[in-house]
Amino acid sequence: MVVAVVAELQLSLLSALLNPEDDSQRLTVTLEKESGQLLVSYPMVDVLIGQTLHPALESLKGGAGAQDMPGRLQAEPSVTAVHPTLYAGLLLSVGMPLRSASAQWQSQRNIVLGGTAVLLFLILEAVGPRGAVFSRMAAARAEVALANTRLQDANQQLAGSFSGGSNTGGYGGSGSGDWQ
Repeated sequence: MVVAVVAELQLSLLSALLNPEDDSQRLTVTLEKESGQLLVSYPMVDVLIGQTLHPALESLKGGAGAQDMPGRLQAEPSVTAVHPTLYAGLLLSVGMPLRSASAQWQSQRNIVLGGTAVLLFLILEAVGPRGAVFSRMAAARAEVALANTRLQDANQQLAGSFSGGSNTGGYGGSGSGDWQ
């Protein structure tokens, strides 16, 4: 039996994706039968060639986009996309471990959290002294309100002593009740 495969592919793109100098082993590419039998993989894992990988890709090809699942070549959690090829029964899967896929996001998240912490610190530093000013203003307003209450009470007592009760007492001295 003779098998011939013909495909057109931009070599520069393929070389960039499957660069053998990239030792990080981030990207995994597999060509499998729908039953899960591994035909070829990148990075090359000779022991798995011809073995059936689980779950079979046939059950995953209906999903849209990438899926979170265990990696095809290693068990670590990964983001995997499955696409059919032009040949019936052959599926291509491309996966990347979650830790590699989210590494850049995590470093950017740490930068944003650090910036947020600095900004929050600056806001609290600016509000801190003003909080003391506001508390002093509130205390001064309370003292002014207390002084106004005392002044009103004193005015009422004073008015009551001028207009009030007996003709002999109080502030007039003459006892006549007339102010002259």
